[in-house]
Formats: sequence, C-alpha cells, structure tokens
Amino acid sequence: MNFKLVTTLAGLVSLPFGLGFLLAPEMAGGIYGITQWSSGTVAVGRLYGAAFLFLALLSFVVRDFSDTQVQTRLGQAFFANCLLAGGLCAHAGITGAMNPLIWSGVAIYVFFAAAWGRLIRV
Repeated sequence: MNFKLVTTLAGLVSLPFGLGFLLAPEMAGGIYGITQWSSGTVAVGRLYGAAFLFLALLSFVVRDFSDTQVQTRLGQAFFANCLLAGGLCAHAGITGAMNPLIWSGVAIYVFFAAAWGRLIRV
C-alpha cells in the first residue's frame, strides 16, 4: 500500500466513528456496551467524535502530499497513535470495560499500525 491509499482508508474508517460519537454518543457508545451516561460522559463522547473527525479530515488533507520526509513524519505519528489506541482498546476488552465488539477496534488499529509501519519501515 502507498501513502495515499492508507490515508484515504484512514479517513474513510475514521469519518463514520467521528460522526457517530459527535452526533449520537450514547448510541455509538452503546454498541460497545457503554452504559450509564451522564452529561459529562456525553461531552467526552462528543470530544472523542471530534478527535475522530480531525483524524479523518487530516487524513484526507494530507493524502496528496508527495514530500517523503513529511509522509514519514506523519506516518510515524499515525503509527504511534494506532499502537496507543489499539492498546487501550485491548485493555478495555481484557478488563471487560467494553463488550467483545471492542476487539473489532483492536483489529482496525492493528491493521493500520501494520500499514503505517510498513510505509515508514518499522
């Protein structure tokens, strides 16, 4: 895979999560077994959605960058983010903080960590 394909896929995957958590955080979180929402957790859910929307927008904006040094730096940041987020999802699955659907999140982050790692030659 090349830089443009990975950034496009990242944007396409991040966009629905961002919109879901921004517009309907209780419904989006409920899919993962998150219950007992309060005004604070709704706000955090919406911030989570905003972060996903930022990731989607950033992915779409940078996909045509041709400078290999910029691509590498962005790839390193995306790779690190995938490792961290994948680890957090795995922790939520192992501890039972979320239902088993969270393992799909782990799979998505592993896929993107592998794609970014291959691009930056980790």
